[in-house]
Amino acid sequence: MENLMVPSAVLQEPPMDRGSLLVTVEQAAAMCSLGRAKFYQLVMAGEVPSVTIGRSRRVPVEGLRQWIAARTAGTA
Repeated sequence: MENLMVPSAVLQEPPMDRGSLLVTVEQAAAMCSLGRAKFYQLVMAGEVPSVTIGRSRRVPVEGLRQWIAARTAGTA
């Protein structure tokens, strides 16, 4: 059996439960059940809100909630 590496973002409790304001792109992708590469595409295209701090990119949790709500509104 091969040794699989699991991203630490997947192993941690969800950042939204800890009251975080910003999460990494990897954490946001895991929270949305999307792949890292796909989520980076969405961020770089400006579809998902993000902020740059130095050389790091973070996703505001509230912005992520709003992005999801906008895409799920009227789909019930």
